[in-house]
Amino acid sequence: MLSPGVAPIQTGQQNAFIITGGISPAVNGLRAQMNDFTLDGIENNQRFSNSYAVSPPPDAIAEFKVASHQTGADVSLAAGANVARVANPAKLKAEIKVAETQAKDITFDQKAYVDTRNGVIPGHVVRIDPSAQNGTRTVDVALDGPLPKGAVPDLSVDGTIEIERLDDVMYVGRPVQAQSESAISLFKIIDGGKEAVRVPVKLGRTSVSTIVVLDGLQVGDQVILSDMSAYDAYSRVRLK
Repeated sequence: MLSPGVAPIQTGQQNAFIITGGISPAVNGLRAQMNDFTLDGIENNQRFSNSYAVSPPPDAIAEFKVASHQTGADVSLAAGANVARVANPAKLKAEIKVAETQAKDITFDQKAYVDTRNGVIPGHVVRIDPSAQNGTRTVDVALDGPLPKGAVPDLSVDGTIEIERLDDVMYVGRPVQAQSESAISLFKIIDGGKEAVRVPVKLGRTSVSTIVVLDGLQVGDQVILSDMSAYDAYSRVRLK
C-alpha cells in the first residue's frame, strides 16, 4: 500500500492473506488487529483474520484512503488506521448545511430538492445532525429520483428543503433585516422610477429568500429591498 507509515507485516498471518488476495498492513507501528475497514460507511471487518469481510467489485470503488492518524468515531471503531472508505456511486445522498437558526423548522421526511447544476433531484430528509458546527447543522437528504450525468461523491450541490407550502399569498424578496411576523417600513418606487416613498408594511411567514406580505403593498408594487437605514430620517427619496 503506497501510503506513509504503512507496511505489510512479515508473519504467517500475512502469508495467509496473500493467498486469498488480502492484506494485513501495519500502520505507524500498530498491530493489524487495530485497523478498521468500512464499506460505504458501514463496518466491514473480518475479526477472525483481521481483514475486510466483504470485497466490493473494483468498478464500485469511488474512494480508497488510508487514514493513519487519529480518526473520529464516525469513521473508525479501532485504535489503528481506517484502511478503506468506499462510496457506492449508485447510492448517493446529499448533505445540506443549514443555518442553525433555520434548522429548528426541519423535520424528517420533508420534501427536498438537490441541484447538481446538471439537473434537480427530488428527495426527502432522513437525518438531522443533533449538534451545530460553525453555525450550521448538517441535514442528510435521500435522493428519490434518478441521478443526472456527472453526479459523483463529494460533488458540490445546492439544496432546498420545503418547510411549508403557502398557496395564494403575496410575497416579495426578503428585505435586509426583515423578520417573520413583523412590521417594517419600505421604500415603494413611484412616478415611473423617479422617486420612492416610505410605506408601512406588515410581514408574515418567511423563507430564506422571500417573505409574505400581509398588508401595505399591492400586487405589482416595486420596493427597495437593500439597506436604506441611511435614509431613516426621510419619507421620500429621489432616485437616479
